[in-house]
Amino acid sequence: MGYLNKVAEFDPVVWRERVLSRYAGSTSKDKNASSARLMKDLTAISSLIILTDWCLSREISIKYKRMINGQYSPDDRQISLSSSLSPEKCVYVLLHEIGHILVGTASGSQERYSMGWAQAFHPTIKRTVQHRLDILEEEFDAWNRGAKLATKLKLKIDKTAYGLMRAKCMKSYVMWAARSNNYDGPIITNKEMKDEQE
Repeated sequence: MGYLNKVAEFDPVVWRERVLSRYAGSTSKDKNASSARLMKDLTAISSLIILTDWCLSREISIKYKRMINGQYSPDDRQISLSSSLSPEKCVYVLLHEIGHILVGTASGSQERYSMGWAQAFHPTIKRTVQHRLDILEEEFDAWNRGAKLATKLKLKIDKTAYGLMRAKCMKSYVMWAARSNNYDGPIITNKEMKDEQE
C-alpha cells in the first residue's frame, strides 16, 4: 500500500481498486488464497468506511502516513494511521485508536489514567512504574473498547486476528514497562514493528 505515502486521507474507491488490481495480478494457483484475501480486504474496506464516518461525525480526522501502527492526538482531534497496514490491520488499529477516544471520554478517566499518557513528557514521572502501569491499563482498555465498538457497529471482524494484533502491539508495551526506570527510548523500534507486521 505504498500509494498511501502520497495520499493522506481514506478514499474507498482507491483502496478497492488497489485490492482488485492485486487480486487480478495473482496467479491461477494462488486464486483460492487470493480470493479469500480479496474478501477479507473488501470487508475491511467496508468497515473502514463505517469507522471513518463514525470519526467524521464526531469531528475527528483520520490521516495516513509513514509511521508505526497508529496514534490519536486529542489536541488535534486527529487519528494518524500507518500507510503500510493492510486494510484488515488498519481496521484493528483504527478501532484501537477510537478506543482511546472512548476511554478518554469515559467518566473518571482523568483520575484513572492521571499518571499515563498525560505525563508522557514529564521528565520525572515518565520514568516511574506507576506511569507505565497507567499506560498499560489504558492501552488494554482501548483495545477492549475498540472491540466493543466493532460489535456495536456490527462490523465483521476476525476476532482471532484482532486478538493477535492486540497481542503483538501489547507485547511491545509490556516489554517497555518491564525495562529499567532509566530507559528513555522508544516503546517499540521500527525493526521490531516490521518483524511484528510480517
